[in-house]
Amino acid sequence: GITQQTFANALGVSRARVNEILNGRRAVTPDTALRLEKVLGMDAQFWLGLQLMRDLYDAKHSEAIKSEVKNLRPLVRA
Repeated sequence: GITQQTFANALGVSRARVNEILNGRRAVTPDTALRLEKVLGMDAQFWLGLQLMRDLYDAKHSEAIKSEVKNLRPLVRA
């Protein structure tokens, strides 16, 4: 129930930064995670964990990455 500008002010960042994060055009960095922890009371690790899950999802669904990974082979011991 608050505006992006109000939230940005609380975090001490620009409204554009908040907008880009909310719209998936910018990642949550450790700096942002620490700000979210302070303002919202949820651990920075929670926010970074969400970002990591998003990054992994994007990688798993990237055609470029899938085509490179499919040709990799496990290392075996001699």
